Amino acid sequence: MSSNKSATAPALTLKPSRLLRVYLIMITASALAVLWYLNMIDWPVKLPLTVFICYSTWRAWQQHERFVYAKHRGENRWLLVDKNGEELRAEFVQEFYVITWLVVMNFKLSTGERVSLVLLQDRLESDLFRAIRVYLRQLPRAEK
Repeated sequence: MSSNKSATAPALTLKPSRLLRVYLIMITASALAVLWYLNMIDWPVKLPLTVFICYSTWRAWQQHERFVYAKHRGENRWLLVDKNGEELRAEFVQEFYVITWLVVMNFKLSTGERVSLVLLQDRLESDLFRAIRVYLRQLPRAEK
């Protein structure tokens, strides 16, 4: 029995994740509830913090839905396709997090921007989710 040390990454067709939306809403609601429950903070501070929390949640939501397709192009090179159909070259920076129900992959776009793909189980077909977890687990970790 031989082991395949050079497994290839599957092409990922990404769907919007309902789970991530629910998590974002729950975290935001919790943060806002705590903020508004605290009596030691005055209105002039609570209002900008509320705006900041809501804006951060909106940006996270937009970032999550930005990409609809990801394909490995060899070495650390990937092709990411955004929801407008624009193809972006990206370098996989070998920083990732893999557990049973969550995968986070970090990329550096050719523009210099750093982005993360957050993949929950409902964002991919189950066989693709399993395949990307297997692929990432066999990769060496980035040096810090």
